[in-house]
Amino acid sequence: MQFDTSILQQILVATGLVLTACSPTAAPVVPPALDAPPIMVEAPPPPTMEPAPPPRPQKRLAQGEASVTVRCRFSDGWVSLLPAARFDPGEQFLMQALIGLTEEPKFWGPMPEYAKLEPYKAQRCAANGVRHDVPAGSYYVLVGWAGQFSVRGKYQDNGFKEKIELGNGDERDFDLSPKQLKHTWFCISCPYLVIWRDGRWIDHGQVLVDRYSRRRSGTDVVRAEVQVQGGKLRLRIDEREPEVTHLDAVQVSVAGKRLKLRSQASLAKVDSKSRQLAMGQKLELVFDAAGLADGKVQAEIRVSGFYLPIGPLR
Repeated sequence: MQFDTSILQQILVATGLVLTACSPTAAPVVPPALDAPPIMVEAPPPPTMEPAPPPRPQKRLAQGEASVTVRCRFSDGWVSLLPAARFDPGEQFLMQALIGLTEEPKFWGPMPEYAKLEPYKAQRCAANGVRHDVPAGSYYVLVGWAGQFSVRGKYQDNGFKEKIELGNGDERDFDLSPKQLKHTWFCISCPYLVIWRDGRWIDHGQVLVDRYSRRRSGTDVVRAEVQVQGGKLRLRIDEREPEVTHLDAVQVSVAGKRLKLRSQASLAKVDSKSRQLAMGQKLELVFDAAGLADGKVQAEIRVSGFYLPIGPLR
């Protein structure tokens, strides 16, 4: 006996009408044809993700070797792994020299006291780390955070120093954040700005900080309280260290107005024509403050140039 499919289709249609009638808000149900293919709902693709970087291949240490990896979680970090026999605790400019041997090799390299450090010159240190594979022995891990004087106005807590002993096959890891920088590295001293006020010369600190080569020449801006007396304003640049300062310009403004330089007119503008000051020399500058009442005023002082250490840098 054969089954009449048309009768089944009629029953399904009738059932759909009944279901529709039972739900006043439902849309009419149209039954699919018996031979219709099944409806496939495709799942949304999973979100794309950046592939994880492959692990850095680890170099196998040779017999008698050890490894030190240093990670710096701050910008402008530098690291050197210095053999303990090369470390001089009295060398206060050590970190600057190690960085300079990388950044300014033509300047630092010819100095006999620093040329011997060239094999250990500092490397840029970032969060991905710097690895040193070295013979087993005694070393200093030296880390410096460059450019902090311009942020803090002083040298303080800008480095890390630790002596370590490395045995055959040892692997040491240092992961450093700014909070762990408790050592202070000093840089080569700079010329001093001295201001005439209250009837005497008063030190106002260093200028041309970290501008220890022609390539680093630039302008430092200092804000200070100065004295106007008899239509004049006076200040001085002192060179007190074994270095030669190349002054390009010294400019003073009060209340946004640039004062005319009465003396040393060649220093009135930045033109790469420098005036040199050697150790022990002082240069007094007088500015025209006509129209300003006698008394203390706030001034902006712009000092442009650079300096060159002549060593020995002790």
